Amino acid sequence: MDMYIELGLATDFEQFRMWVANRFKSKETYHAVSDLKMEPEGVVLLQMAIAAGNTLQSGASHTGKGQLDVHGRELFAVYRYALNTMLEKGLASQADVLNKINLMEKTIQELGE
Repeated sequence: MDMYIELGLATDFEQFRMWVANRFKSKETYHAVSDLKMEPEGVVLLQMAIAAGNTLQSGASHTGKGQLDVHGRELFAVYRYALNTMLEKGLASQADVLNKINLMEKTIQELGE
């Protein structure tokens, strides 16, 4: 809930919550918990970043080439929030986070019509 207040999110994220919840059954979650010994908060952040990233890469939140709609802009804020929080908690490196954000920015610019 704090994230919604901190980021000033306005659009409905019920579908996003369902996507994240469904991702807990994924092989990435199993790997994070069993192999990496990641704590629950880290797993949630990881799945938030993956779910937001997958949605952004689908192009569904674009209004035109390189243009995100309101929900897409908020998804990108969630994506950055999840990755930056992982960085703050020592669950990701700065280089990895910057690389992922830069790649997502490039992908966003290339998508849309």
